[in-house]
Amino acid sequence: MDNSKTLRRAGILLAYPMAYLYIRLIINFYHGDLIANAFALAVFSAVFILVNEIMRISHGKKLTKPAAFWYLTLVMTSASAPFGPSYALSLLAMHLCAVYCVLVSGDTLLEGRTGGLIPADLFYGFFIKPIEGISRLPDEIGSMKGRKKSVGTLILSVAFAGIMFVLLIVSLLLLSSLDDSFNDLIVLISGFIEDLEIGDVIGRMIWAVPVFFYLYSLMLASSGSDSTRERSAGRTIRRILEKLRNVPSIFVNICASVFVCIYVLFFAFRGAYYFGAFAGSVPEDMLVSEYARSGFFELVWIMIINMVVCLVSGMFERDDRGNLFSKITSTVIMSESLIFAASSLSKLILYYSIYGYTDKRMLAIWGTLVLAAVSVLEIRVAWRGRDHFREGVIITAVSYFIMCVAAGILRQF
Repeated sequence: MDNSKTLRRAGILLAYPMAYLYIRLIINFYHGDLIANAFALAVFSAVFILVNEIMRISHGKKLTKPAAFWYLTLVMTSASAPFGPSYALSLLAMHLCAVYCVLVSGDTLLEGRTGGLIPADLFYGFFIKPIEGISRLPDEIGSMKGRKKSVGTLILSVAFAGIMFVLLIVSLLLLSSLDDSFNDLIVLISGFIEDLEIGDVIGRMIWAVPVFFYLYSLMLASSGSDSTRERSAGRTIRRILEKLRNVPSIFVNICASVFVCIYVLFFAFRGAYYFGAFAGSVPEDMLVSEYARSGFFELVWIMIINMVVCLVSGMFERDDRGNLFSKITSTVIMSESLIFAASSLSKLILYYSIYGYTDKRMLAIWGTLVLAAVSVLEIRVAWRGRDHFREGVIITAVSYFIMCVAAGILRQF
């Protein structure tokens, strides 16, 4: 008996219930019951991992430590979603973790590890891999014994059941018109079926079909890949990025220095205003709430722009390795970002200390802290010359889980 075929059969049989669970549980099924929602989403994650593991084992691949880490991250992210300050953001994080879990467990990352190409990895996983898996479905089904008979029997059985169901409905309508008592019985049964939300169940069953094809195709393409195409694509992307590194260092540093000088000038003019929150002082003509919100999002966008400046500089500079001025420039820009982050955080904390908890304030605090952490990692990249993208992803994922749990606790008070 071929164990791999048996496992793949089990995988395809479990994939549809998994898709139905996704449709059923992802829409906040236990309205308002946080514990029940957390448990339901954790169940879906466990079933997702089970199906993916069946597919992985059926293709002879071993479980790695990175895959185990991302499995755990998926479960934690799912279970904490109902407690977080933004359910939609948690669902997005859960989707990202789920797709990344499949890629990591199937060893189909473009570089073979979590690195600077993670945006390309996610694009590859969300769009290209499912299409590749769908194209392989006929061969996958064909490899199973008795394919033609099984598929033909299934199609004929579904058609037969549909015809018989229509005839049954017509018969019941005719019989109910002949006898009032029988009609009352039909009405009673219809009311019971309506209470069971049969219409919603059928709707979810229909929507689960495309979800089934998407998830199963993604798992099939990842678990059945020998990683040759992915590694080749990763090398191609790296070669393209290397060709971009042709701008003279002096030109790059001059452009980056403009940002440094602008921020120094800004601190000289408006530093006292933005750093007043450290001392708890607020301008006399402003409320605390107005002061806390004033300029916050602008400061966040400036931090993001600074990160893009350093990223683009590293992508285009001809040779920033060993270039002392490049290191100093990047360090100063990221240090200025840390100052902006500290200013934003001080205003948020002042706001929080007076007006208390809200979901938006919690998200703002978390986002500011993450940007500050990424700024520190950018400084390390400048001096060590090593990609710290993996650390940034892990920090974001773990801190998001902690933030969701903290939000659930603080919301109770």
